[in-house]
Amino acid sequence: VSLAKIGITNIPYGHIPLMLCKGIVHCQTQNGRIGSILLESHRTDMVFEGKSPNTLEKLLDQALNLKRWMYAWRICDYTKIHEHWNKFAIAATKNGEVDL
Repeated sequence: VSLAKIGITNIPYGHIPLMLCKGIVHCQTQNGRIGSILLESHRTDMVFEGKSPNTLEKLLDQALNLKRWMYAWRICDYTKIHEHWNKFAIAATKNGEVDL
């Protein structure tokens, strides 16, 4: 098992984290209710049009770090940049468990 820091998300004051699942932190609020917070590192942008190549590369890096293979594939397919496909191939090979 490995752990990698890929982002930071501030939790509001008075929220007590209870559980983390798929990038969603479930917290108990001050009034005793359960609330959910999506981690910043797990936010995805599905619209690629109008994005700079630098932004698209950051989105690709994020997708590869989170092992979101289909999302990374869509980015590579959209950009058609050879280096992006190479990054995808290296990450997928290192992981060894890609379901497309």
